[in-house]
Amino acid sequence: MTNKSFTYIKISRQEGFAETSGIPWVDFYNGIPHKPENLLILAGWCCQSYNRVLRHGTLGLEYICNGKTEPFSPPELYGAGDLSWVDFADEADLDAVTEQELAELLYFQHKVMPLHGFSIPSLRNRYAYYSHDDDWFSRVYMERLEDILSVAEYQIRKGLKGRKRTIAPLPENFRAQLLAMFEEGAVIDFKDAGVSSVTIYPVGDRREFGGMDDIHWKLDEQREHCLESFHFWYDTSHKSWRTYK
Repeated sequence: MTNKSFTYIKISRQEGFAETSGIPWVDFYNGIPHKPENLLILAGWCCQSYNRVLRHGTLGLEYICNGKTEPFSPPELYGAGDLSWVDFADEADLDAVTEQELAELLYFQHKVMPLHGFSIPSLRNRYAYYSHDDDWFSRVYMERLEDILSVAEYQIRKGLKGRKRTIAPLPENFRAQLLAMFEEGAVIDFKDAGVSSVTIYPVGDRREFGGMDDIHWKLDEQREHCLESFHFWYDTSHKSWRTYK
């Protein structure tokens, strides 16, 4: 199942992750400011269909290194199911992974949460990533949770760019507003975005009212009744972002 009409983002600082729907792996990779060059695959890629994937004999896991992580596209993933990975600093780090660390990696892949912290000392990782059906649901643990803003901005600018050659970055006050809304749980609505505008609706933590499926009716409810939306648009004449309630 895929989600094309909106992007849901909830930042949980207490638990250390950003939970999303509507962000495919390609957009996540293109949006984050610090792109991993090496990935240890815990679940989801098929080495038979992707010739950049290697296998570590001791760990029994596939991995990609030396910057060959770019670009992946959905056809290179298993069509449906789980995708999870952690990045690592250097190929030699894989030989240093302890049995305890391997157990923690497998625990993360199975439970979608770290046993202790998401950072594995031997790997020196910045991320621990899990998604189901690519963009339907993802949870990512990151060194800097604020980096999910860069992913959201990438999606917004890509969605609104159209035939425009360039489109200005979001101003800092817009980013601050988005961050505050994502910490509560919010949706970027692309359904009626048109050529140059987008609306952000507060919806809350999906775990408090159901699952990802329930975000659809929650969004419909907000489209009709919400008075707290954040609506902004791109002024092509002045090449700047503007907002209004």
